[in-house]
Amino acid sequence: MRSSPPRTPVKAFVAESVDMPDQIAAGKSPSVEPSLVQDSSVAHFLTKPWYALGSQLEGRTPGNMYMNENAVRARAGLLHLTAWLVIILLTYTYGLEYYADQDQKDRVLKPFHVMKFLAPVIIWEFLFSAFFGMTPLAPYGVAATVLTIKQHPVWKPAGPKRFAWLLGVGLVTGCVIAGVLEKRFVALGLACTCLVLTWMEVALGFCLGCFVFNKIAKLRGQEECAECKLPDMPGGGEAAALTASSETAAELQGLISANSILVFAKEKCGHCKRAKEHLTNQGRAYHVVMLDQPEGQKFIGALVERTNQRTVPYIFIDGKFIGGASELIEGNV
Repeated sequence: MRSSPPRTPVKAFVAESVDMPDQIAAGKSPSVEPSLVQDSSVAHFLTKPWYALGSQLEGRTPGNMYMNENAVRARAGLLHLTAWLVIILLTYTYGLEYYADQDQKDRVLKPFHVMKFLAPVIIWEFLFSAFFGMTPLAPYGVAATVLTIKQHPVWKPAGPKRFAWLLGVGLVTGCVIAGVLEKRFVALGLACTCLVLTWMEVALGFCLGCFVFNKIAKLRGQEECAECKLPDMPGGGEAAALTASSETAAELQGLISANSILVFAKEKCGHCKRAKEHLTNQGRAYHVVMLDQPEGQKFIGALVERTNQRTVPYIFIDGKFIGGASELIEGNV
């Protein structure tokens, strides 16, 4: 009996996509192998394996894949500059068609050839980053990863990013088609849309595609992505999550010592609700601190420093941090 030949990385990826479409679409790895789990405290140039959409991380939800938000936003900045270049070239070339004679057109419309080069590069960028992550096949992703490799990483789920980048493929392709068909204002409009969306991600940290992804998930009855939102809590933010005063750390320790079961949660978090329901069904008394309320926001930094976890809920039992809802329920703690 002949053994089947080993699968190449591309074939393995295709096989995973066919066998487990729901997991792949959600940015999840179909299997969790310890050798593929990476350190969450530092940024990585390559994922494990290299063709994965994102990284599996220590201290995060097993099987889920994550991307470094610093690199994602740096990439959006590079795409923003490219969008400006495209708009300038489109405006320049289209304007000359009305005001220049034929000899001038032949001479000054040469910049239009730049867009013929940029279009396939940007489509390649969005398409390959959506299926194989930001490195090593996406040129903008590679540049952004190198630029941010020494910064403290900010990890967010990869699934919504994939959805957003597939929408980006549609926008860029539409712009190219409109240009070929000489639909000038449509092409300019789509280019301006790309400009605004990339600016929103760079300056505001708002990803429209990710927002739409989560809304669709909610309409389908799926749980809200708590991991997507924790770093963006009002008054908190990732910067706040990385620092905590000694007074806050001491207050946190006091809460942990005073309560046999302590849960730090968010109001609209399905995992938090699941953990609380589990404790209630077991008849176990517990104390809850809401991290999206003013009295709880101050503990975010101390919790991240203490646990190296950026997902909710945070659950402490008898003074020991046990993890989140999955660890509580599956571990029968």
